[in-house]
Amino acid sequence: MPTLAWHELMKCVVADRDGHVVGSVRQVYLDDRSGKPRWVTVRTGFFGSKAVFVPLVCVAVKDGVIITAYTARLIRDSPSVDADQHIDAVEEATLYHYYDIETKAGLALLENFETLDDFID
Repeated sequence: MPTLAWHELMKCVVADRDGHVVGSVRQVYLDDRSGKPRWVTVRTGFFGSKAVFVPLVCVAVKDGVIITAYTARLIRDSPSVDADQHIDAVEEATLYHYYDIETKAGLALLENFETLDDFID
C-alpha cells in the first residue's frame, strides 16, 4: 500500500463515494494530540464561495484523489465552521455528529474504508 506525507494531501482532490469530485483540498487539519491529519477543507458552491470540512476517518486514497464514504450533497451541506482558524472541541463534535461518525450506523458506513493513517507516513 503506498504511503504519502501528510503535506501531500494539499495536492489531492476530494471525491464522494461515487467518485464525483467535490473539490480540491485547501487546508489540512491535524489532530492536536497525535499530529495526524483528521480533516481537510474543500471549497464548494458558486465560485468556491463556501469552505466545508471533510473528515479523514473513512477514506481511500488513489492517484491523488481522496475518496470519502459520503455523498457530494452531504459534504456540500455540512455545517458552517470557520475554516481559517483552529477547530475547537464544540465545532469538531458538531462535525463528527453531522457526519454520523460516532454512531453505530456511522461506524458501519466506515467498515469498508481504511483510515487515512493507513496511507500516511
